[in-house]
Amino acid sequence: MIKVLERLGVPRTLMLGFLAVAIFMTGDGFELTFLSKFMVDQGFTSSQASLLVTVYGLFAAFGGWSAGVLAEMFGARKVMMFGACWWIGVHLLFLGIAIPSHIYPLILCLYAMRGIGYPLFIYSFVVLMAQYISPSRLASATGFFWTCFSLGIGVFGAYLPSFIMPIVGEYKTLRSSSAPSSVSSTTCCCTASRSSCRCTCAPRTTEASTSSRLRNGCASGASCSSSP
Repeated sequence: MIKVLERLGVPRTLMLGFLAVAIFMTGDGFELTFLSKFMVDQGFTSSQASLLVTVYGLFAAFGGWSAGVLAEMFGARKVMMFGACWWIGVHLLFLGIAIPSHIYPLILCLYAMRGIGYPLFIYSFVVLMAQYISPSRLASATGFFWTCFSLGIGVFGAYLPSFIMPIVGEYKTLRSSSAPSSVSSTTCCCTASRSSCRCTCAPRTTEASTSSRLRNGCASGASCSSSP
C-alpha cells in the first residue's frame, strides 16, 4: 500500500500528514448536517442559524489567506500545530461556554473564531507539500490531498454523526468532534518529526543567483530577456 501511494506522488515522510488532513476534516465536518437544526431547537431563528454558518465561512476564508502568509513567516509545521490547537481550544469554549449561555453574539463570535483554525492546519500542509515534494510529483500529491480533504469533510464527517447522534444526542456529538481533531494533531507531530529533509530534486532559484547569472550572461555577450 505504501509503494502504491508513493507511485501516486505521496512521499513516505508526508503520508501521516495526508492521514491527519482526512482525520481533521472529519472532526470539522461533524456539525455540517445538523448544526442549523440544532440551533433552531435551542430557540434561535433559522436566519440566525444561517448567519452563523455564513460568518464561519467568511472567517475560514480569512484563515485560508493568512495560512500562506504565516507559513512563510514561521514555518508550515508550526502553523499547522497552531491551527489545530486553535480549533480545538475555541471549539471547547464554543461548546462549554457559548452554547450553554444561549447568548447569540457570543455563540457567533466563538464559532466564527473557530473557522480560522482549520484553514491554518489544512492549507499550511499544502505549503509543506510544495517544500517537500518534487515538482514532477506535486500535481499528483495535490490531487491526493483534495481526496483526503473530501473524504474527511464530505464522507466520514457527514456520515459518522448518523451513528453517534441516535445514541448520545446532538450536543454530545458536537463534543465528540474534538476527538478526531486531537488525533490529527498527534499525527501532525509525527509528520513534523519525520519530515527532516527538503526535496532537492529541483534546484531552487534565488534572486541573487538569478542576478548573478544575468550579469555573467550579459558580460559574455549573451542576450538577456525577461518574461512579463
